[in-house]
Parts: sequence; C-alpha cells; structure tokens
Amino acid sequence: MSSIYNVTKEKGEYTATREIRKHIAWYVKGMPNATVIRDKINSVETEEDFKKAVDLYRKVEREIENNYPSKKNKKEKNRSKL
Repeated sequence: MSSIYNVTKEKGEYTATREIRKHIAWYVKGMPNATVIRDKINSVETEEDFKKAVDLYRKVEREIENNYPSKKNKKEKNRSKL
C-alpha cells in the first residue's frame, strides 16, 4: 500500500494509479479470482478508490479462509481424530 502513496507524491495521483495497476495485475496473476481483482483495480481512479479495493479484497479473502478451510487444514483435522 505504501507504494501507491510514494508514487503519488512523486508523480501525482493520476499517473500513480495507472502505474500501480500494472504492478497489481502482475502480482495477482495465478491467484484465485485474479480476473475479478484486475477488473476492480483497473477501475481505480484515485488513491482512495485503490485503498477501498484492496480493503475489500482482504475482507473477502478472510471470509473465504474462515468459511472454506483449505485442504491442508482438513488433513490436519483428520489426523487429530486418529
């Protein structure tokens, strides 16, 4: 998150938000729901929009982790039953 603020100070909000989009697109490649994330990030126009998009992604990820345990967690639970 600090990257967007640093670039904004250096280049201004308009340029910074467009540059950070490229980095986010690369970063999320291969992640679950990467297309949805890229679509949301590509609609960002301001620092505040960017912050909201990242916060929303983090919230959704936490909900997924809490409601749908990973296969690793399921294996560990099964082992503890033995």
